[in-house]
Amino acid sequence: YKEAMDFFETPYETSKMMGKKDTSQLTNAIICAQKEKDTEKIKYYNQKAIDEKVATPYNYGNLFDAKTALKDTVGAMQTLQAGRAAFPTNVELMNRETDYLMSHGKNQEALTNLDKAIASDPKNAEFYLAKGIAYYGMANPRYNAAKKELEKPKS
Repeated sequence: YKEAMDFFETPYETSKMMGKKDTSQLTNAIICAQKEKDTEKIKYYNQKAIDEKVATPYNYGNLFDAKTALKDTVGAMQTLQAGRAAFPTNVELMNRETDYLMSHGKNQEALTNLDKAIASDPKNAEFYLAKGIAYYGMANPRYNAAKKELEKPKS
């Protein structure tokens, strides 16, 4: 996939020189970077899509995941917030933000997101389940502490 990733980047840059943006080439480079599990390239290509104003919610989600994997939590959250600003009704980005907030014990903020999600899709049972879990975490602080203990790697 590495050779293909480099191959797809070249025509994308060439198309830009001709005044066009062949986003399919950039998308193919992103897919190859994911198959190669090259987090730095995933970050690079998705950031390029965002910077060049050809991004979709998918790019923001991928960039969030890459920055999270690289332990850049501040950058990951900034990316997610920028994605939510660019695509305020996108359920996938809303879910990622809610998951992030809940996993960091910010249940009240997560509830605000879930209320928006429910308003956008009131028949989605997963939103109600997540809201119940957030309330449970707020009512039982030991739940969050136990959850963090379970997430620690075993030596």
